Amino acid sequence: MKKVIYLITISVICIMLIGCENTNSVMESDTAAAIAQSIDTNEGASQKDENTEIDINNGSREEVPLNKMQEIVDKIGLENAAAYEEGIGDILSNQIILLCESPSGHYKAYGFISPEYGMNGILIDNIINQQSNYNFFSQKWVYSENTPTLNESDDFYQVTFTICQNQEEGMQEISFVTYDTGTMEAPGWDKM
Repeated sequence: MKKVIYLITISVICIMLIGCENTNSVMESDTAAAIAQSIDTNEGASQKDENTEIDINNGSREEVPLNKMQEIVDKIGLENAAAYEEGIGDILSNQIILLCESPSGHYKAYGFISPEYGMNGILIDNIINQQSNYNFFSQKWVYSENTPTLNESDDFYQVTFTICQNQEEGMQEISFVTYDTGTMEAPGWDKM
C-alpha cells in the first residue's frame, strides 16, 4: 500500500512539474513533494525507523525573515508550541515546535514551520530571572528520530545545541556563547 501511495504521489508531482509555468506552480510542486515525503514518513512511523526524517527544505526555499517568525509567535504563542516528540502534523500551516529545553530550564529552543519557507527559523529563548530573551536565527532544521538537545556548561555562558539541519549530515552540535543581556552568538549562525 505504501508503494502505491508513493507511486501515485510521484506521478502527480511529475504532472505538476510538467505543467509548471511560473514560480507559484513550482512552489505548489515543492509543497506536494513535502506532502509525499510526510505521507511516506507517517506510513512507516509505526515501525520506528531510526533514520526517519522529514525535510521540507529544498534549495528553492528562501531564508525566513524575522517578521515572519515574529508573526507566527504573535499568532500562535510559544506556550502553544507543539512538542517535538509528537512529530510534525500539517506542514501547510504556520507552526511552532518546541524542539527542546535545557535541563535547568534556562534555555528553550523552538522551530518554525511555514508554507512559504518550510522548516526554517529557530528561536532560542534565554530565560534570565524569569524573563524571556528571544534570539532568532534563520536556520533550516529537519525533524528526525534523534531529539534535539540544549546542554549548558558549568560556567552558564556556554550552551551546546544539537539539532538535525539536513538529512545528509545528521545531528550537528552548535556551540553558543551567552551574555548577561540574554543575547546569544554562534559561529556560522547569523542572529536576526
